[in-house]
Amino acid sequence: MLNAAGVKGEHDIANQAALLVKSELIMAAIVFPLKKLTAVPRPDTHSLNSFPSGHTAQAFVAATFLHKEYGIENPLLSVLAYSTATGVGLLRIMNNRHWISDVLVGAGIGIIATHLAYLTHQNKVGHKRKRLSGALLVPTYAQRSFGMSMVMPIH
Repeated sequence: MLNAAGVKGEHDIANQAALLVKSELIMAAIVFPLKKLTAVPRPDTHSLNSFPSGHTAQAFVAATFLHKEYGIENPLLSVLAYSTATGVGLLRIMNNRHWISDVLVGAGIGIIATHLAYLTHQNKVGHKRKRLSGALLVPTYAQRSFGMSMVMPIH
């Protein structure tokens, strides 16, 4: 919608879509296994899926995406995006759905997931390409634990 309104992003629509989808997939690959692995009870219902906050992770993926695409030229947009994401996290705590630690870790996961998506993005239209040939991001599972591994060649 911002592009249609004449606000230029760092990438074209196709690359923006790819970056957002990659960010969401990385975030989901971290959040959902962590929820199963940690089995932290929620403060209200005691169901075992409180940690980390998926809503907060989602909100911070969106905020970081908006910041990276539009925030350099439009810093107010970054402020609004991160303020909204912070509000989502605060409301999750205030509505007794999550503990503070759930929200803080969810925010961190959302930010890191988006930065990883940008770091590993290969089709940077109109930008100098960083050479990341051979870079690999892989979900891992060992000894009943989930994680993420990143392998990147050093030149």
